[in-house]
Amino acid sequence: MAALALTASACSTGVDAGNTATLTGPVPAHPVAVTGAAIRGRVLAAAAGANTGGDRAVVAGATVVVTVILRRDEVAGRALKGTLTLGLGCLDRVGCTAPTSEGRVAQDGRFEVAVPIGQTEQDDLSLTVLAQRGSTGRVGTTVTLPYADHVGADVGTIPLATSAGSVVAQGGVNRYVPAAMPGASGAPGVTMSRAASVAGGDQFVVEDPVQDVSPGYNPQLVEDGRVLLASTTIGSVELAPAVFTSSLLVEGTLVPPSRGAACSVEGSTGQSIAQHPCGLTNGMLDSAWPLHDDPLCQQGPCPGTVQNQARDVTVTLSHPVRSGLIVVRGCGFTCQVAWSTDGTTFGSWRQAPQDSGTGVVFVVPVPDQMVAAVRVQTATGGFFTALRQVSVWGT
Repeated sequence: MAALALTASACSTGVDAGNTATLTGPVPAHPVAVTGAAIRGRVLAAAAGANTGGDRAVVAGATVVVTVILRRDEVAGRALKGTLTLGLGCLDRVGCTAPTSEGRVAQDGRFEVAVPIGQTEQDDLSLTVLAQRGSTGRVGTTVTLPYADHVGADVGTIPLATSAGSVVAQGGVNRYVPAAMPGASGAPGVTMSRAASVAGGDQFVVEDPVQDVSPGYNPQLVEDGRVLLASTTIGSVELAPAVFTSSLLVEGTLVPPSRGAACSVEGSTGQSIAQHPCGLTNGMLDSAWPLHDDPLCQQGPCPGTVQNQARDVTVTLSHPVRSGLIVVRGCGFTCQVAWSTDGTTFGSWRQAPQDSGTGVVFVVPVPDQMVAAVRVQTATGGFFTALRQVSVWGT
């Protein structure tokens, strides 16, 4: 598997160099000389304990990205320039996006990257070093440089984590623990997002929603799918503000008892339309569900009074499960969920958060009850087809 998306924001500046693909190919023995102003330095593996240099390993081949940290008025001005000129104005030396230069760490551990064109004496710079850690991990260190460095500077030694960290399971909760970094201050912030494979499975893209899982997460929310865990820790490098980041692609191994359960949707006259198979229990967590629908309902709201404003789908388990949790993926702000203990009579609706989008994961705690069926209701049209998966978990 190839490089993963990794967010690395430089000290709350909004600079996002982490989504830049890591460079590949032969690694030069020494940095390629830059004509003009350049940012120079070296990259070493993060110190262990009191070790601050000397025998620390170089990190040859790592990608180095230097980006101009635009002020708010510059961001607005460049966006306006692009709009008013239909993009043609972006072809000048300044451009419309944050100027960026990139290079690689040579075999001797040193790098030399040109200062991006378009920087002014008021713009600070961010320097980000990125490297793969195995096939599923990635680490980064971002340092904020003062605007005075636009004439070039030697920034000294940049530390880079030797590992992307690990997932620790304890008490039914999983926690992503990144590698410790010298200069880090405070606990890391951790997010989790779905990671869907594209391009034949060799690349991964992150999908909404992004969830804060700093205290840990329930592995049932991952099921047997893939998620990207990303950590961000504030700190400093040689007194300069810094952000240490890491990411890890994790594949779950849990399968809910509802996997493969039957389901049916309600048609324009209230008829039950069985789904063969049910696209909401097939384990395709990140794909649109194949829907066999009433032809009168395919273009939006169904006619008549039964399903004119809302659409229902009912998932019926092969046998009742004593449950503690129901998870509905793709459950937007119009979504409601109810369950039945006998497969016939349903309890009150549980409303999804009103600020949720169509990609949200709605987690419904169940107070240790038998669940025989689950009913999901959404507004007609796109909200109904945005559903992805319904999972019922046992206690």
